[in-house]
Amino acid sequence: METYKVEATVEEDGSISIKGLPLQAGEKVKVAISRLKQKVIKDSKHPLWGKPFQLIDPFRPVAEDDWQVLRDAR
Repeated sequence: METYKVEATVEEDGSISIKGLPLQAGEKVKVAISRLKQKVIKDSKHPLWGKPFQLIDPFRPVAEDDWQVLRDAR
């Protein structure tokens, strides 16, 4: 069995059109569809989307010194 790989884009109506295949009219074929990895679109509003991150001491209080009530208790 010969395999031909073609990239195509799904149309608004959900169809795909492939032209120029090296096959004869009337030949039976098996079709398998696989998604290609989506390209990351850079978005200036959210520049960190998709970036790896690491939580360092995630349970440590943040901005503890900014709370007036805590400053008065000292």
